Amino acid sequence: MNLYKKFPRLSLLLKVKDIGFKKALKNFKAYEKIKDSDLFDEKEYLKKYKEIDKKYIDPLTHYLSFGYFEGKKTKKIKKLEIYLKKKKDYIKSELNPLVYLTLYEKNTYITKNYDSLKTTLKGKNGYLFLVNDTNKELRQHFDDYYINKFKSKQFRDNFLFKTKVFEKNNIDSFFFIVPDKSIVCKKYLPFHINKIKRNYDSINDLFPDFSEDLACANYFKHDSHMNFSGGKLLCFKYLNFINNNFKKEDFDKLIRENTSSIKSFREFDLLSDENWSYSDGEKYDYNNVSNIFDTIKPNFIINKTEEIPEKFKFCKERISYHFKNENPYTNLKCLIFNDSAARFIQDYIALYFKETFFYWDHGTLDENMINWFKPDLIIEIRIERFLENLPYPEWVTKKKILNFEN
Repeated sequence: MNLYKKFPRLSLLLKVKDIGFKKALKNFKAYEKIKDSDLFDEKEYLKKYKEIDKKYIDPLTHYLSFGYFEGKKTKKIKKLEIYLKKKKDYIKSELNPLVYLTLYEKNTYITKNYDSLKTTLKGKNGYLFLVNDTNKELRQHFDDYYINKFKSKQFRDNFLFKTKVFEKNNIDSFFFIVPDKSIVCKKYLPFHINKIKRNYDSINDLFPDFSEDLACANYFKHDSHMNFSGGKLLCFKYLNFINNNFKKEDFDKLIRENTSSIKSFREFDLLSDENWSYSDGEKYDYNNVSNIFDTIKPNFIINKTEEIPEKFKFCKERISYHFKNENPYTNLKCLIFNDSAARFIQDYIALYFKETFFYWDHGTLDENMINWFKPDLIIEIRIERFLENLPYPEWVTKKKILNFEN
């Protein structure tokens, strides 16, 4: 009988003769905790060490029993060892880094392993969250050992360069993020939180984020996005930051005199077949909730989307929007580079400007688009989790000073 495969945890005690009873017992105790975390990447381990036969032995069992002593490591293990080398207790313990972390670093949060799920994670009080997404939102914020890809110095340098170029061309520019749902609605996450990490914290002197102004009610319970009330709140915060003479009463009056109340349908992304991680029966309880919401319809907005030049009508498959306002608060033209969050902001922000153009670009900042639209100001609106992998246009990375036509 193959003990390593049939009883992986129990088989760890077979190493008693080699490493001693205490260490073997600690491996035994830590096995399930490591298995239930994101610390050990089995796929990377097997890919890197092809001689290991997973039909014969569980990858984690192999690492704990043999791989660690043979110097076998994944990228995350290498990073953890660098971190732990600063700790005297770790050096003294002579333990495997994964075992030491799970048994002795109890105040450090390690994201639970949700690899079996698609992208929907059930939280508390009926809230759903995004997990296993390409930007790893939950791991970004709540896993101390997540390998962060965000380069704050690069972001800062590029941000300041963009600002300089726009100023040179007499264009005001602003950058705003939409705080992640898991940050604002953290009390409904299905795991314990010790602390929160945000890429924003290393660049918070560059622009505001307004997360403290938002509440859970400003996010859809069954969708990864903020809702229309969140869009309305953030829109005012953005406009007030741009023009601090623009007060809440001005915003309320603008809405009252220039819009009609309507109902809007929202198909929740976290309930889609593509994202749903659980059984059809469990989905029923979530589907049994209204997805009709109160929002506004601007009364004096002319939709000029059909008149957009062909090359700017889409950014890949994402459609652009061009609105002209017959009764604006200001005669300024505004170009907004955005992602999906703008859907809940655009009707409100279009009330303020004479012309507003929304381009869903994920960071391209198309210089030809800027030159064609000739905006008075440019606003970037990005969902927070996208900061980690936000691309930069070539004219920014190569520090090319642009001169836009007047």
